[in-house]
Amino acid sequence: MRYWWSFSSNQTILQLALISSVLASVFIAGCTNIPLPADSGQAAPVASASILPVADSKELPAVILNLMTLADQQYFDNRVDDAIATLERAIRIRPRYPEIWSRMAYIYIQQGKLEQAFQYAQRSNSYINLNPRLKSFNDELIASSQR
Repeated sequence: MRYWWSFSSNQTILQLALISSVLASVFIAGCTNIPLPADSGQAAPVASASILPVADSKELPAVILNLMTLADQQYFDNRVDDAIATLERAIRIRPRYPEIWSRMAYIYIQQGKLEQAFQYAQRSNSYINLNPRLKSFNDELIASSQR
C-alpha cells in the first residue's frame, strides 16, 4: 500500500514529533482556566480572603478547594469573568458542593444579575445538609435578588 506522504529522513520524523508535542502542550495549556505558576521553585500564594463570609466545609476535595481559592483570588483582583469560569469548572467537576454555588450567586448579585443570583443561591440551598450559616447567607442573597 502506498501512502500519499513519505518521510525523506529521520530528521523529518523528529521535527514532526517535536512540532506535534509543542502543539499538544499549547492546546492543553489553552484548555485550562488555571494559570500556571511562574517557574520560581515556590508555590503560588494562597488567598486568605474568601468571597463567602462562612468557612468552607472541611470535607471538600483538594481540587475543589484549590479552584474556589483561585476564584476568590480572581474575584478580588477584579477578574470576575475568570472567577466565574473557574467556579463553572469546579461545578463541572463536583456539582453537589453548595459553597461553589453560593460563590456564583454572590458574584452574580454583585454584578446586578439578580435572576442568576437567585437560581444559584437556590441551587446551593438544595445541596446544604448541616450548614445553617451558609443557608442563612443564601437566604439573604435570595431576598436581595427579589427586591
